[in-house]
Amino acid sequence: MSITIIGLFDTFSEAQNAVADLTRFGVHHEHISLIVREAYEATIRKREVGASDVAKSAGCIGGALVGGTFVSVGAADHEADDIRQILIRNGAIDLANRAIQ
Repeated sequence: MSITIIGLFDTFSEAQNAVADLTRFGVHHEHISLIVREAYEATIRKREVGASDVAKSAGCIGGALVGGTFVSVGAADHEADDIRQILIRNGAIDLANRAIQ
């Protein structure tokens, strides 16, 4: 089964580092999406996004729209924990804690 894992980063360089680590881990580029504020509209037009994907990631896309960088990764279930750890290690924002601050 395939799932989508999302991460929101404060800086583009953090997101780039996460993408580099993901590819070193073995995730193919076609399974990684990188959305930045300036490229948001072009990226959405270029890539077909299902309604359920948008609903699941609405908070992170909103973050990308206000200046963050959004990374979305399509992954097999058995890769999910490793991919989450890669995103966290590279500075992915914990949205629950950020909302409290």
